[in-house]
Amino acid sequence: MPFTRITLRQGRSPSFIQDLSSLLQQNLVAWFDVPPGDCFQVIDQVPPESLVVDRDYICGPRSKDFILLHIVAGRERDLETQRMFYRRLTETLEQKLHVRTQDVMIVVTLNRPQDWSLGGGAMFALP
Repeated sequence: MPFTRITLRQGRSPSFIQDLSSLLQQNLVAWFDVPPGDCFQVIDQVPPESLVVDRDYICGPRSKDFILLHIVAGRERDLETQRMFYRRLTETLEQKLHVRTQDVMIVVTLNRPQDWSLGGGAMFALP
């Protein structure tokens, strides 16, 4: 049950945003062990001055097309699953949306099931 906040620079078309969302979800299902209907995303397009990025830090250089994906995941995945997900997602974004792999930063944060309420004011409980 991941929740993803996607941050990118203003100016992308609605079709680009929809494709980005769909490609992320497809890769979460294929490579990060997420059920197909489990899709919760917020996409923030911010003015250029609100997205401060070191252009040359590890894996640069980065361009104005930089995208940050912050995924909050309710359970841990093994290292190989995470590696495969990172690689496949960035390759897919490069192939389908022409976003260079150097322009995609993915951050996965873990939390516990009790840190989620999926609605109705009830704490999430594992079956």
